[in-house]
Amino acid sequence: MRRTMKMAAAALTALALTACGTGDADSNMADERQQAVSKESGSAEGKVSLTLWGAEEDQQLLGQMAESFCQQYGGEADLDITVAVQGESQCRDVLLGDVLNGADVFAFADDQLLALAASGALLQVENADAVRSANVEEASASATIGERLYAFPMTADNGYFMYYNKQYYTDEDVKTLDSMLDIAAASEKKVTMDWTSGWYLYSFLVIREWTLD
Repeated sequence: MRRTMKMAAAALTALALTACGTGDADSNMADERQQAVSKESGSAEGKVSLTLWGAEEDQQLLGQMAESFCQQYGGEADLDITVAVQGESQCRDVLLGDVLNGADVFAFADDQLLALAASGALLQVENADAVRSANVEEASASATIGERLYAFPMTADNGYFMYYNKQYYTDEDVKTLDSMLDIAAASEKKVTMDWTSGWYLYSFLVIREWTLD
């Protein structure tokens, strides 16, 4: 799964604290959340407080991102950014449990996008074309619903890696799993993978398009 980071409007519009507004049924919740963010972050004149959620293993990276953001926009406001641990896989459930008091900036797995957008927890990204041009197409697509971009791609590096012993396999042998299994069986060896994780079982899914007469 790709990871996606949603920046609250407070962070995305150079601290202008303006809501994007979608015009859909989810806009009321999005506007309400934006008003809550504006009230909290603008409680003191010239001071903006933001909360950033991310995975425990990404805390150093997120701290660097926060520091870079402060350097770029520090001249426009007194920035106070709190980086907190929140796993990406549980981000949707935790956030939707209390949307108005959730983080202003948070990372989440792209399979949570539909639920977060439908709930009104996400605002549309205003500079969508610039974001898409700065990222690979697949990463931007993972943050898009229809023609609307709802989040900023954070990574596009998730994938599958196969390690094999060239003593048993040639470059041609590893082109098909069936071939690898046959050769392994003949050599009394094993081909293994993690069967307990849905992240890896994707490789066995075949999507077929059916046409009904």
